[in-house]
Amino acid sequence: MKQNKICEITKNIRLSQPDSLTFHIQTMTTLRTTQELHDFLQTKAQRKSVGFVPTMGALHKGHLSLLERAQEKDDIVLCSIFVNPTQFNEIGDYNSYPKVLDADLALLSNLKIDAVFVPNVQQIYPEGTDHIPHYEIGSLDDVLEGEHRPGHFQGVCHIIDVLLRLIEPDHIYMGEKDFQQIAVVQKLIEIKSHKTQLVPCATLRKESGLAMSSRNTRLSEKGKVNAAVFHQSLCFIRDNHTKEPFAALKEKAEAKMSAVGFTPEYIALCNASTLEVIDDFSKEIPMRLIGAAFLEDVRLIDNIAI
Repeated sequence: MKQNKICEITKNIRLSQPDSLTFHIQTMTTLRTTQELHDFLQTKAQRKSVGFVPTMGALHKGHLSLLERAQEKDDIVLCSIFVNPTQFNEIGDYNSYPKVLDADLALLSNLKIDAVFVPNVQQIYPEGTDHIPHYEIGSLDDVLEGEHRPGHFQGVCHIIDVLLRLIEPDHIYMGEKDFQQIAVVQKLIEIKSHKTQLVPCATLRKESGLAMSSRNTRLSEKGKVNAAVFHQSLCFIRDNHTKEPFAALKEKAEAKMSAVGFTPEYIALCNASTLEVIDDFSKEIPMRLIGAAFLEDVRLIDNIAI
Protein backbone atom coordinates (compact mmCIF):
# COMPACT_ATOMS: atom_id res chain seq x y z
CA MET A 1 0.00 0.00 0.00
CA LYS A 2 2.95 2.34 0.58
CA GLN A 3 3.60 2.68 -3.15
CA ASN A 4 0.03 3.67 -4.14
CA LYS A 5 0.53 7.44 -4.04
CA ILE A 6 3.88 7.19 -5.78
CA CYS A 7 2.44 4.98 -8.52
CA GLU A 8 -0.33 7.56 -9.08
CA ILE A 9 2.34 10.24 -9.52
CA THR A 10 4.53 8.31 -11.90
CA LYS A 11 1.65 7.27 -14.15
CA ASN A 12 1.24 10.96 -14.99
CA ILE A 13 4.84 11.40 -16.12
CA ARG A 14 5.79 11.16 -19.79
CA LEU A 15 8.56 8.63 -20.15
CA SER A 16 9.69 9.76 -23.58
CA GLN A 17 11.67 12.92 -24.11
CA PRO A 18 13.57 14.07 -27.18
CA ASP A 19 16.97 12.48 -27.53
CA SER A 20 19.92 14.79 -27.19
CA LEU A 21 23.54 14.34 -28.16
CA THR A 22 26.38 14.62 -25.72
CA PHE A 23 27.79 18.12 -25.67
CA HIS A 24 30.56 19.89 -23.85
CA ILE A 25 30.67 23.00 -21.70
CA GLN A 26 34.28 24.02 -21.26
CA THR A 27 35.96 20.94 -19.78
CA MET A 28 32.78 19.29 -18.48
CA THR A 29 31.05 16.53 -20.42
CA THR A 30 27.26 16.35 -20.25
CA LEU A 31 25.87 12.84 -20.61
CA ARG A 32 22.22 12.26 -21.50
CA THR A 33 21.99 8.50 -21.88
CA THR A 34 23.24 5.45 -20.03
CA GLN A 35 25.24 4.50 -23.13
CA GLU A 36 27.01 7.86 -23.13
CA LEU A 37 27.71 7.38 -19.42
CA HIS A 38 29.15 3.92 -20.08
CA ASP A 39 31.35 5.19 -22.91
CA PHE A 40 32.63 8.10 -20.82
CA LEU A 41 33.57 5.86 -17.91
CA GLN A 42 35.28 3.37 -20.22
CA THR A 43 37.48 6.02 -21.80
CA LYS A 44 38.04 8.39 -18.89
CA ALA A 45 37.91 6.45 -15.67
CA GLN A 46 40.11 3.41 -16.19
CA ARG A 47 42.58 3.03 -13.32
CA LYS A 48 41.34 6.28 -11.80
CA SER A 49 39.17 6.78 -8.71
CA VAL A 50 35.66 8.11 -9.32
CA GLY A 51 33.81 10.39 -6.93
CA PHE A 52 30.05 10.72 -7.38
CA VAL A 53 27.48 13.25 -6.10
CA PRO A 54 23.83 12.42 -6.85
CA THR A 55 21.46 15.42 -6.95
CA MET A 56 17.99 16.42 -8.04
CA GLY A 57 19.25 19.73 -9.38
CA ALA A 58 18.47 23.28 -8.25
CA LEU A 59 22.05 23.25 -7.08
CA HIS A 60 23.33 25.42 -4.25
CA LYS A 61 26.54 25.84 -2.27
CA GLY A 62 25.81 22.71 -0.30
CA HIS A 63 25.92 20.60 -3.45
CA LEU A 64 29.02 22.41 -4.65
CA SER A 65 30.78 21.70 -1.36
CA LEU A 66 30.17 17.97 -1.89
CA LEU A 67 31.67 18.19 -5.36
CA GLU A 68 34.67 20.13 -4.06
CA ARG A 69 35.18 17.42 -1.44
CA ALA A 70 35.12 14.84 -4.24
CA GLN A 71 37.63 16.85 -6.25
CA GLU A 72 40.02 16.73 -3.30
CA LYS A 73 39.79 12.95 -2.99
CA ASP A 74 39.10 11.49 -6.44
CA ASP A 75 40.61 11.66 -9.92
CA ILE A 76 37.28 11.81 -11.77
CA VAL A 77 34.26 13.70 -10.37
CA LEU A 78 30.79 12.97 -11.68
CA CYS A 79 27.49 14.60 -10.71
CA SER A 80 24.00 13.44 -11.62
CA ILE A 81 20.89 15.60 -11.97
CA PHE A 82 17.65 13.64 -11.92
CA VAL A 83 14.37 14.51 -10.20
CA ASN A 84 13.36 10.99 -9.22
CA PRO A 85 9.57 10.55 -9.46
CA THR A 86 9.36 7.42 -7.33
CA GLN A 87 10.50 9.16 -4.15
CA PHE A 88 7.71 11.76 -4.19
CA ASN A 89 4.48 11.13 -2.31
CA GLU A 90 2.46 13.92 -3.88
CA ILE A 91 2.16 14.86 -7.56
CA GLY A 92 2.09 18.53 -6.57
CA ASP A 93 5.41 18.23 -4.76
CA TYR A 94 6.98 16.54 -7.78
CA ASN A 95 5.62 19.12 -10.22
CA SER A 96 6.69 22.08 -8.09
CA TYR A 97 10.19 20.80 -7.36
CA PRO A 98 12.53 23.44 -8.84
CA LYS A 99 13.99 22.44 -12.22
CA VAL A 100 16.64 24.88 -13.50
CA LEU A 101 18.94 22.72 -15.62
CA ASP A 102 20.65 25.53 -17.56
CA ALA A 103 21.66 27.30 -14.34
CA ASP A 104 22.80 24.00 -12.83
CA LEU A 105 25.02 23.20 -15.83
CA ALA A 106 26.58 26.65 -15.66
CA LEU A 107 27.45 26.19 -11.98
CA LEU A 108 28.96 22.76 -12.62
CA SER A 109 30.92 24.06 -15.58
CA ASN A 110 32.43 26.82 -13.46
CA LEU A 111 33.42 24.23 -10.88
CA LYS A 112 35.14 22.27 -13.66
CA ILE A 113 33.94 18.83 -12.67
CA ASP A 114 34.56 16.10 -15.24
CA ALA A 115 31.02 15.11 -16.18
CA VAL A 116 27.35 15.47 -15.34
CA PHE A 117 24.79 12.74 -16.01
CA VAL A 118 21.39 14.20 -16.91
CA PRO A 119 19.10 11.29 -17.85
CA ASN A 120 15.40 11.51 -18.58
CA VAL A 121 12.88 9.24 -16.86
CA GLN A 122 12.99 6.68 -19.66
CA GLN A 123 16.74 6.21 -19.24
CA ILE A 124 16.34 5.32 -15.57
CA TYR A 125 12.98 3.54 -15.83
CA PRO A 126 12.96 1.91 -19.29
CA GLU A 127 10.07 -0.38 -18.23
CA GLY A 128 8.11 2.35 -16.49
CA THR A 129 7.82 3.42 -12.88
CA ASP A 130 4.85 1.37 -11.73
CA HIS A 131 6.88 -1.51 -10.33
CA ILE A 132 10.23 -1.15 -8.64
CA PRO A 133 11.96 -3.81 -6.54
CA HIS A 134 11.52 -3.80 -2.77
CA TYR A 135 14.62 -3.12 -0.70
CA GLU A 136 14.88 -4.67 2.76
CA ILE A 137 16.16 -1.71 4.79
CA GLY A 138 14.47 -2.69 8.03
CA SER A 139 13.08 -0.11 10.45
CA LEU A 140 14.58 2.75 8.43
CA ASP A 141 11.61 2.35 6.10
CA ASP A 142 9.06 2.97 8.86
CA VAL A 143 10.40 5.65 11.22
CA LEU A 144 10.74 9.43 10.91
CA GLU A 145 10.75 10.28 7.18
CA GLY A 146 9.76 6.69 6.40
CA GLU A 147 6.65 7.01 8.55
CA HIS A 148 5.64 10.40 7.20
CA ARG A 149 6.53 9.70 3.56
CA PRO A 150 5.49 6.09 2.87
CA GLY A 151 7.44 4.56 -0.01
CA HIS A 152 9.87 7.48 -0.18
CA PHE A 153 12.96 5.51 0.77
CA GLN A 154 12.10 2.68 -1.60
CA GLY A 155 12.30 5.26 -4.39
CA VAL A 156 15.58 6.60 -2.99
CA CYS A 157 17.00 3.07 -2.81
CA HIS A 158 16.04 2.33 -6.39
CA ILE A 159 17.58 5.43 -7.95
CA ILE A 160 20.79 5.13 -5.93
CA ASP A 161 21.01 1.40 -6.68
CA VAL A 162 20.63 2.09 -10.41
CA LEU A 163 23.21 4.90 -10.36
CA LEU A 164 25.75 2.90 -8.37
CA ARG A 165 25.40 -0.01 -10.77
CA LEU A 166 25.84 2.27 -13.78
CA ILE A 167 28.76 4.31 -12.42
CA GLU A 168 30.47 2.00 -9.91
CA PRO A 169 32.08 4.98 -8.16
CA ASP A 170 34.74 4.59 -5.51
CA HIS A 171 33.02 7.19 -3.32
CA ILE A 172 29.54 8.69 -3.09
CA TYR A 173 29.25 12.02 -1.27
CA MET A 174 26.03 12.98 0.55
CA GLY A 175 25.10 15.80 2.89
CA GLU A 176 24.04 15.21 6.49
CA LYS A 177 20.98 17.44 6.11
CA ASP A 178 19.27 14.27 4.87
CA PHE A 179 20.56 12.33 7.87
CA GLN A 180 18.19 9.39 7.56
CA GLN A 181 18.83 9.17 3.83
CA ILE A 182 22.53 8.63 4.56
CA ALA A 183 21.63 5.71 6.83
CA VAL A 184 19.35 4.30 4.13
CA VAL A 185 22.02 4.54 1.43
CA GLN A 186 24.59 2.93 3.72
CA LYS A 187 22.16 0.06 4.31
CA LEU A 188 21.55 -0.19 0.56
CA ILE A 189 25.29 -0.42 -0.11
CA GLU A 190 25.52 -3.28 2.37
CA ILE A 191 22.54 -5.32 1.18
CA LYS A 192 23.38 -4.91 -2.52
CA SER A 193 27.13 -5.44 -1.97
CA HIS A 194 28.15 -2.26 -3.77
CA LYS A 195 31.87 -1.53 -3.50
CA THR A 196 31.26 2.21 -3.18
CA GLN A 197 32.23 3.98 0.05
CA LEU A 198 29.73 6.50 1.39
CA VAL A 199 31.28 9.80 2.53
CA PRO A 200 28.90 11.84 4.76
CA CYS A 201 29.51 15.61 4.66
CA ALA A 202 28.44 18.26 7.15
CA THR A 203 25.35 20.36 6.43
CA LEU A 204 26.14 23.73 4.88
CA ARG A 205 24.12 26.57 6.39
CA LYS A 206 23.36 30.23 5.84
CA GLU A 207 24.64 32.67 8.47
CA SER A 208 21.15 32.52 10.00
CA GLY A 209 21.52 28.78 10.51
CA LEU A 210 19.09 27.83 7.74
CA ALA A 211 20.22 24.59 6.12
CA MET A 212 20.86 25.04 2.41
CA SER A 213 18.22 23.21 0.39
CA SER A 214 16.85 23.29 -3.14
CA ARG A 215 13.39 23.71 -1.62
CA ASN A 216 14.40 27.06 -0.10
CA THR A 217 13.98 28.64 -3.54
CA ARG A 218 10.22 28.14 -3.18
CA LEU A 219 10.09 30.34 -0.08
CA SER A 220 9.36 34.06 -0.13
CA GLU A 221 12.05 36.42 1.13
CA LYS A 222 10.22 36.68 4.45
CA GLY A 223 9.86 32.91 4.47
CA LYS A 224 13.62 32.45 4.09
CA VAL A 225 14.13 34.65 7.14
CA ASN A 226 11.50 32.81 9.19
CA ALA A 227 12.80 29.42 8.05
CA ALA A 228 15.92 29.91 10.15
CA VAL A 229 13.76 29.53 13.26
CA PHE A 230 13.62 25.78 12.53
CA HIS A 231 17.35 25.36 13.17
CA GLN A 232 17.25 27.82 16.05
CA SER A 233 14.50 25.77 17.70
CA LEU A 234 16.49 22.56 17.39
CA CYS A 235 19.48 24.36 18.89
CA PHE A 236 17.25 25.53 21.75
CA ILE A 237 16.47 21.90 22.59
CA ARG A 238 20.12 20.91 22.34
CA ASP A 239 21.37 23.79 24.45
CA ASN A 240 18.89 23.08 27.24
CA HIS A 241 18.86 19.30 27.22
CA THR A 242 20.46 19.08 30.66
CA LYS A 243 17.83 21.36 32.19
CA GLU A 244 14.44 19.98 31.11
CA PRO A 245 12.97 16.75 29.73
CA PHE A 246 12.79 16.38 25.97
CA ALA A 247 8.98 16.54 25.84
CA ALA A 248 8.91 19.94 27.57
CA LEU A 249 11.64 21.38 25.36
CA LYS A 250 10.00 20.00 22.23
CA GLU A 251 6.73 21.73 23.12
CA LYS A 252 8.51 25.06 23.54
CA ALA A 253 10.48 24.60 20.31
CA GLU A 254 7.33 23.84 18.32
CA ALA A 255 5.69 26.95 19.79
CA LYS A 256 8.63 29.07 18.60
CA MET A 257 8.24 27.61 15.11
CA SER A 258 4.48 28.03 15.02
CA ALA A 259 4.85 31.69 15.99
CA VAL A 260 6.57 32.45 12.65
CA GLY A 261 4.22 30.38 10.50
CA PHE A 262 5.64 26.85 10.68
CA THR A 263 3.44 23.80 10.92
CA PRO A 264 5.74 21.28 12.63
CA GLU A 265 5.30 17.73 11.36
CA TYR A 266 7.63 16.05 13.82
CA ILE A 267 10.65 16.67 16.01
CA ALA A 268 12.17 13.42 17.23
CA LEU A 269 15.03 12.50 19.51
CA CYS A 270 16.94 9.52 18.14
CA ASN A 271 19.82 7.22 18.74
CA ALA A 272 22.27 8.69 16.22
CA SER A 273 23.69 5.25 15.40
CA THR A 274 20.45 3.34 14.81
CA LEU A 275 17.86 6.15 14.35
CA GLU A 276 15.71 4.42 16.97
CA VAL A 277 13.39 7.06 18.44
CA ILE A 278 13.97 7.56 22.19
CA ASP A 279 11.74 9.25 24.75
CA ASP A 280 14.27 11.36 26.61
CA PHE A 281 17.89 12.43 26.73
CA SER A 282 20.53 9.85 27.59
CA LYS A 283 24.17 10.03 28.58
CA GLU A 284 24.73 6.49 27.32
CA ILE A 285 24.18 6.88 23.58
CA PRO A 286 24.93 9.42 20.82
CA MET A 287 21.80 11.44 20.10
CA ARG A 288 20.38 13.24 17.08
CA LEU A 289 17.48 15.68 16.84
CA ILE A 290 15.62 15.22 13.55
CA GLY A 291 12.62 17.20 12.39
CA ALA A 292 10.34 18.12 9.51
CA ALA A 293 7.97 21.06 9.18
CA PHE A 294 5.96 23.01 6.62
CA LEU A 295 6.42 26.71 5.94
CA GLU A 296 4.52 28.44 3.11
CA ASP A 297 3.48 24.96 1.92
CA VAL A 298 7.15 23.98 1.55
CA ARG A 299 8.30 20.93 3.50
CA LEU A 300 11.68 21.46 5.16
CA ILE A 301 13.84 19.00 7.10
CA ASP A 302 16.76 19.54 9.45
CA ASN A 303 18.77 17.78 12.13
CA ILE A 304 21.54 18.43 14.63
CA ALA A 305 23.69 16.32 16.92
CA ILE A 306 23.49 16.41 20.69
